[in-house]
Amino acid sequence: MRRGWGVAAACALACGSQPPPVRSRVEAPVEAKVDASPGESQASGVVDLHVDLPYALLHHALGDAQASPARLERGGVSVIVAPLFVRGAYAMHPPDVRTAYEAAYTRLLASGVPKTTTAWLSLEGADGFADEQGLTALDGWMARGVCLVGLVHDHSNALGGASQDPSPDARARGLSELGKRIAAHVVARGGLLDVAHASDATFDDLAAIALAAHAPLVDSHTGMRALRATMRNIDDGQVRVVAASGGVVGMSVHGGHIGKTPGEHPTLADVADHVVHALAVAGPEHVAIGSDFDGSIDPPADADGESVWPALRRELAARGLDARVIDAIFSGNARRVFAFAKGHGCDAGAR
Repeated sequence: MRRGWGVAAACALACGSQPPPVRSRVEAPVEAKVDASPGESQASGVVDLHVDLPYALLHHALGDAQASPARLERGGVSVIVAPLFVRGAYAMHPPDVRTAYEAAYTRLLASGVPKTTTAWLSLEGADGFADEQGLTALDGWMARGVCLVGLVHDHSNALGGASQDPSPDARARGLSELGKRIAAHVVARGGLLDVAHASDATFDDLAAIALAAHAPLVDSHTGMRALRATMRNIDDGQVRVVAASGGVVGMSVHGGHIGKTPGEHPTLADVADHVVHALAVAGPEHVAIGSDFDGSIDPPADADGESVWPALRRELAARGLDARVIDAIFSGNARRVFAFAKGHGCDAGAR
C-alpha cells in the first residue's frame, strides 16, 4: 500500500470486486521518468485538464457555460487546459481546420478567462496538420503555447483511430505513418501527447513514442473502463502505462464516462468512485482532474466550474483520502507534468 492514500483507496484493490485489468500491448518501464512527488498545496487552486471553453465561446451563450469566467473565478480554478476543437474536423480539409483553430483561439483571447485563471492550450484533434504544411503549422501553434496534443477526436482521421468511431474497422486502427511523425514531432518539441479519444491501438502507438522519449503521457479527460465499460474510457493496463511514463489521468465528470447507468444522470459519488479506482491502479502521483465542462456533457446535478470541486474534495476526504493526496489530484500532479513540458522547451499558455 502506498503511504498517504487513506483507507478507501487501499480498499479499492483489496476489497472490491473489479474485473481483472486489461494489459496494454505496450510494456511499461519499471520506473517513471518524471519526478512523482505530489507537490503543490490547496492554495494553488484547481487545475482542470480539459475545459471546452473555446468551443462554448464559439457555439453557445457564455452565460450558460459550465465553466464561464465568473464560475471559474468563484470556484478557485487557477488553471484550465483549453482545447482548440473543431467540430467535424475529420471531414474537413486541413487548411479549413487551421482557420477554425484560429477562430477558437481568437475568441478565447478576447473573452475567455478571468484574471485569476490561466489558460494552457491544447489541441483536441490534430486534423489541421494532416497535409504538407502540417509540421510547420504545428510548430506555429506550439510557439503560441500549445503543449498538449490529442491526434483524434470522436472519428478516426488521417492520423489515427478513434475509440468512438462508428466503424469497427476504423476503431481498430492505430496511428498512420503521418500520425507517428506528428506524435514524434510533438514529443521532440517538448510537448505532451493526449491519449483521450484514442483507440486502443492508437493508445499503444502513442505510448510507444512517448516511452521511447521518456516523456509523460496524459489522458486529459476520461473515466475508468473497469467501472464503466465503454471503449472511450481508459482500461487499467493503460492507466499503468500512463503512470509508468510519469503522466496523469484526468478524471471526467461526464455521465457518459462515469455514470453507472447509461442515460441516467451521474452523481458526485460516481465521480469519486472513478477517482478512487484510478488511485488504486495508478498511485496518488498520477491522478488529476479533467472535467470536460462545456463539451456538451451530462455532469452531476448542479455541477459546474464553481460548485463541483469543493463538494468533490469533501467527498474524497470523507472516503479517507488525506489532504496531501487530494491536493495532488486537484493541482500538483497536473502542474508537475506541464512543468516537464516547460523544462523541455514547450511553455504552455495562451499568448
